Amino acid sequence: MALQKVNCSGKTIHSPIRLEGVVLDEIYAYLDQLETVDLKEQIEQIKSRNSGDEEKALRKHQKLTDKAKMELSSLKMRY
Repeated sequence: MALQKVNCSGKTIHSPIRLEGVVLDEIYAYLDQLETVDLKEQIEQIKSRNSGDEEKALRKHQKLTDKAKMELSSLKMRY
C-alpha cells in the first residue's frame, strides 16, 4: 500500500487498545473452553501409566534383591 502498487483503502495501523481487546477475547474464550473439559479421566490415565512403570521397576528390584539374598545365604552355608 505504501508503494501504491495495490489499490487498497484498508487500515494499515491498528491501535494497541483495539488489538489487546481482540486478543483478550480470544484468550478468555479459550479459557472458558478449558473449564468445560473434564481432565479427571486424563489425569487418572497418566497416574495409572506412571504407577504401572513404578510397579515394574519395583518388581525388577525385588527380583534382584531376592537373588542377592539367595546368593548370600548360599555363601553363608559354604563358610
